[in-house]
This record gives sequence, structure tokens and C-alpha cells, in this order.
Amino acid sequence: VSGSCRNSSTTFSTYANYFIWPVLLGCLPVAIMLIFAILSYISVRRISKAQINTTRLSHERQITSMVLVYVVFIIVLSLPCILYSIYALNPPYTDTESTARGRLIYGLLSFFYYESYACSFYIYCCVSKRFRKQLLYVLFEVHLKRWRKAFGQLQQNQVGIQQITSTTN
Repeated sequence: VSGSCRNSSTTFSTYANYFIWPVLLGCLPVAIMLIFAILSYISVRRISKAQINTTRLSHERQITSMVLVYVVFIIVLSLPCILYSIYALNPPYTDTESTARGRLIYGLLSFFYYESYACSFYIYCCVSKRFRKQLLYVLFEVHLKRWRKAFGQLQQNQVGIQQITSTTN
């Protein structure tokens, strides 16, 4: 017993190595994001030629820029991991040092792959002025006021010692 969980089915291993990782988790999500980013870019270009409200056009452009930057970010960070996982299906090395190097590279690339999906919040904060304003409004106007109100009620409901003086004649 080595202390790690491994798959014992060679059929499933082949299916996972040649289809699940490279296609379902690799190329397919990137391709879908790329297609929809291009479609949204075309849509905004078409809207900008039509005569519509400038505020709406500004919002559409901000959303499109957010999506395009996010898709580029995902592709740049995901593609090396996807390509390396396809390359590593038939490794050209057999010694333990090369295997360890390959696992280290794969670990680093996997970190960037998963990190790319976790960074959308930061990308949106950097790209969109409207998103930043909305975030500040929600944090300070909504939640901070709610917290202050709840904290103020806690302060009012405190129990304390009250001195009572009695006067006797």
C-alpha cells in the first residue's frame, strides 16, 4: 500500500488519458469560450454601428472587454497544461529523474491551469470600472451599513450593572 489512490482499470485509464483530460477538460472548454468571446465581440461591433443609447453601448463594451480579457487569460494559462498533458501521454523518458522533472512541470502547469479559473474576480476588478464601482457599493453601502446596524443593536442590548441608592428616613 503506497498511500495514494490509483485507478486499476486500464480501459478507464485509457479513456481518461486520451479523452477526458485532453478533450473534455482541455480543448473543449477553451474552444467554447473562444467561440462565444468572438460572437460577443461581433455582437458589440454590430450594436455600435446601430443607433442605441450610449450608456448601454458603454456597458456592452465593458462586459465584452471583461469577457475577452478573461478568455485570453484562460487560454494563456490553460494551453501549456493541456499541451503538456497530451505530450506526457507517451513519455520519452524512463529514468526516475526525468519522471520527477515531468511531474514537477505538470504540477506547476496544473496550478496555473486551475488558478486561471479562480482569478476571474480579480480580472473583472482590473478591467471594468463599472464592476469596481458596483463592488464598492455592495461592500460599503450594503454590507457595511447592515453590519453597523447589527453591531449597534448589539451595543444597545448590553446588560450592565446599575447602582441603586436607597434613601431611608
